[in-house]
Amino acid sequence: MFQDWHGIHSDRAGTPAVVDSRRRMSICLAGFVFLLLVVMARAVQLEVSQGAAFREQAMKPLSRELRLPGSRGRILARDGTVLARDKVIQALAVHYRRLKQTGSKDANSDAARENALLVQRLALLCGLTDAQWTERAAKIEARVERIAEAYSRRRGFKSQVAEQLDFHVIINDLPLEVVAEIQGNPSLYPDTKIVSRSRRTYPADSLAANLIGHMGPVSQQELDDKDAQYEADDRVGLMGLERQYEPLLRGRPGTLAVLTDHGGNVLSESRTQQPGTGRDLVLTIDPTLQRAAETLLDGALNRRKRAAEHSATEHDDSAGGAIVVMDVRNGALLAAASAPRFDPNLFVGGDNRRLAEVLGDPAHPMLDRVSRMAIPPASVFKIVTATALLETGTIDPDEEFSCRGYLHKPDQQRCAIYRRHGRGHGDIGLDDAIAQSCNVYFFHHAGHLGPEPLTDWALKFGFARRSGIDLPGESAGMVPVPVMMQELEGHRWGVGDTQSLAIGQGSLTATPLQIAKLMAAMANGGRLVAPHLVNRLGLTESSVANDDPIRIARPKQIEGLRSQTLDRLRRGMQRVVDDPKGTAHGPLWMEEIAVAGKTGTAETGGSRADHAWFAGYAPAEHPRVAIVVALEHSGSGATAAAPVARRLVLKMVELGLL
Repeated sequence: MFQDWHGIHSDRAGTPAVVDSRRRMSICLAGFVFLLLVVMARAVQLEVSQGAAFREQAMKPLSRELRLPGSRGRILARDGTVLARDKVIQALAVHYRRLKQTGSKDANSDAARENALLVQRLALLCGLTDAQWTERAAKIEARVERIAEAYSRRRGFKSQVAEQLDFHVIINDLPLEVVAEIQGNPSLYPDTKIVSRSRRTYPADSLAANLIGHMGPVSQQELDDKDAQYEADDRVGLMGLERQYEPLLRGRPGTLAVLTDHGGNVLSESRTQQPGTGRDLVLTIDPTLQRAAETLLDGALNRRKRAAEHSATEHDDSAGGAIVVMDVRNGALLAAASAPRFDPNLFVGGDNRRLAEVLGDPAHPMLDRVSRMAIPPASVFKIVTATALLETGTIDPDEEFSCRGYLHKPDQQRCAIYRRHGRGHGDIGLDDAIAQSCNVYFFHHAGHLGPEPLTDWALKFGFARRSGIDLPGESAGMVPVPVMMQELEGHRWGVGDTQSLAIGQGSLTATPLQIAKLMAAMANGGRLVAPHLVNRLGLTESSVANDDPIRIARPKQIEGLRSQTLDRLRRGMQRVVDDPKGTAHGPLWMEEIAVAGKTGTAETGGSRADHAWFAGYAPAEHPRVAIVVALEHSGSGATAAAPVARRLVLKMVELGLL
């Protein structure tokens, strides 16, 4: 048994022994002094050998390089009207140490109280609440801390990063009076500075918005692409031309060399590489015609809505429409309107509430219906069917067929005239069948024709294939073929499917742009053009004269399409408007100019209204432009789409485009 009482203990033999505690303390003190002498000796040795170098290094400024974003190229209409450009704005940048103090838990410290007063002063000046300021500061702090943690993990020890010594933008687009207040009273606003930034603006608001597109945050995939040289706070084109021509529009970034002391105070700044400006895009769009087309679309959709309120048809909140005006010689789009639309300015600092409304709108205002709205083309497709009938020799175009209003049964495969008036078209040839849109004529002859010639000619005219327009996300539409029918509609292909295809119904879908290509081919002698929006690339903001033309695919002659066939089809299309019995005569015929075309009314089933089409070209004798009007759930092509086409043609006459 051992005992230890104040330095007294017993050994194993039981003999008491006394331990001197002062001796033990002396030994410990000696050891401590020895270690202290070793440290002091090392400090003296470092001071003598490297002290000057350390002091010089400590006084040496920190050098780092900052990336300066380049200025984005403009998007211009054909007459030079600016549709998109970068605007220089003034922003408030606050040093990171000040932002980090915003969420400090030590609210009683002098630094915290001083920071709280600064935050209140700045937030009030800039129109923010304290909560909004704190939220923005927290987001910046979280991003910087993520960067610091990632950097420390790579190095193996905790290390400070440049972002922790830098200023960070917390408010964009400051009014001039706020800028003057902050710059004129630096003592009231410590650790802040005003910086210039570029912001994308769209001066024409929603004009051609579905073509131009909008900007948004860079994706992680683009950040990972080293060749793209993006940074986390960059903004890129997310749709439309902004997306399609992103590499050309984006300016070359520059470099800013910054010298700071170890407290983060800036000693000097110099640009080692000037940022560059991206290329301008000069479009084929005529802004006056584009605005007129959009106004006509808006009016047509409003009429559809009012009509639905007073009828038994179901009002569809998702319905929209499109108008295309295309040069039949080269595919240049003079107008490409989509409705409803959106304001791209909402994506660069707009009203978040309004932006949420746009994103949640069931009518999908951000959908470009010109190139992405694929719906049944209805009787407009009869031009393709007539081509197949003529080129295969299935019909004699002058031989008359007796239309009684329905093919076999009064309640099936009928003409519109029978549904309305209980009678048929009587004895008609091909020209009359096109002009009066006789379903029964095409039902009858398509049954003898078979599906293959129909699908073959549809593909030759560009159906079920993207047109190649310089826009992302274009729809290819659909041309059903017999081998697909089981999958598409759950049954094998029959004669009824051929007849349905012949009048542009069933699973067949096409975009307004594809229909415009069809009309252009009718007008220009059977050549497929390449639709395009960009005409040339401007070099500088001060001049559009020194520019480069865009390479456009040359029109391609449609193989096997005879001139006799084209002449016959054009004769029938002109009678659609000129003949008093033509489906578009009443709403579209005018003395000022002759128009050729085809109406279409696509059945949608249920209680919803039909889709309305008019497609054609003008002037009829010497075509310059192809015209397409497509209105979802708006009723008859003759009563809904053709009047819009008439107003559009008159506007082009007024503008001297025809």
